[in-house]
Amino acid sequence: MGRFINGLMFKNGGKGGNFDKPPLNTIWGETRKRNGGQIKKIIVGSSFMGTHLYQEMRRLQSLVSSLTAEIDVKNERMEYMERRTTDLSTSLAIMTVERDKLNQAFLQLSTSLNRMTEERDQLIQAHLEEMRSMQRIVYENEMLMRDLETRNRELEQQRREINKREAQLDLRSKQLSLLREEVTRKLSTVQQNFERAKDTSNGENVQALTEVEDMRKKLEEKDYELDSLTNLNNTLIAKERGSNHELQEARKVLIEGLDGFANNGTRPPVIGIKRMGELNDKPFRDICIKKFSATEWETKSVELCSLWQNRIQDSGWYPYKHVTVDKKPHEVINEDDTKLRELKDEWGKEVHDAVASASLEMNEYNASGRYPVRELWNFKEGRQASLKEVMEYVLQKLKALKSVKRRR
Repeated sequence: MGRFINGLMFKNGGKGGNFDKPPLNTIWGETRKRNGGQIKKIIVGSSFMGTHLYQEMRRLQSLVSSLTAEIDVKNERMEYMERRTTDLSTSLAIMTVERDKLNQAFLQLSTSLNRMTEERDQLIQAHLEEMRSMQRIVYENEMLMRDLETRNRELEQQRREINKREAQLDLRSKQLSLLREEVTRKLSTVQQNFERAKDTSNGENVQALTEVEDMRKKLEEKDYELDSLTNLNNTLIAKERGSNHELQEARKVLIEGLDGFANNGTRPPVIGIKRMGELNDKPFRDICIKKFSATEWETKSVELCSLWQNRIQDSGWYPYKHVTVDKKPHEVINEDDTKLRELKDEWGKEVHDAVASASLEMNEYNASGRYPVRELWNFKEGRQASLKEVMEYVLQKLKALKSVKRRR
């Protein structure tokens, strides 16, 4: 009976149980309408069969509803899986693109890293070359400074010996001059006595003649000795001039070296180069900061400093006067000079003192040229530096530089 009912239910429902056709509920409803009369007749004909058939239909209806719900769930699941697959495919495509980009970036980074490594190696090699060059320069400078120091000691020793010999020669020359005067005087006396007694032939005249001859020989000997001492003195003077020239050349070498010597500190070096006759611009800057606005003071300071630098270098301006100190003539600043008085009244004592100091330096170091010249200077004591001080300072700096290079 069940098979019969099934046949009736699916008589017009399609082929092969294809559930892609209209839903089962629809089929069931249509089947009921078409076959309702026949089923009703069967049920009326047999109450037992009707009850059983009704129960079977209810069971099948429940089964169909359950299968329909399950199919709907599976369809929804299928749609979800399709959407998920599409999303995953899209994500995979995006990730593939990003992977390709990352690979490209990695290749670029690797190339850049290799290039940076090569550049680093080149920089290291250049640094090593520079270090070797610096060490060689430091060594050569040390050797040069040692040679210069040795030469300076020799020159100082020669100067002391020359001064000592000059003093001895001067004393000996004075003694010889006095002796020569005495011998000349005695010779003159003997000569006069000889003239008075030359007509006589006694023994006293012969003795006087002998004395005159002896005195003449002594005088010639003293003249020869005096000439020798004079020549020696001239030779020593020439040597002293040569030594002084060498010392001046040594100072020039040190000036050229120190002029480019780096000073990394905020304070001025103990030993360095000072441009004699050049104005210190600090007093000008200080006074202009007080007198002018923030936009004007720097320009005014430069203009004022330049104006007075030109006046210092002007040979027509002579703000000096002569005084005697320890029986020696000296030139000092004439405080009554009109321009200096006006400068002091208008711009103050600091500016006046800076101009006066630079003017005295110009007059002392380059009075004829009237332009600033470089000089080795002891800034700590405010005076000209000796060669010994400069060499000791340079050697100290070279040793410090060498120590820093070793630590690196």
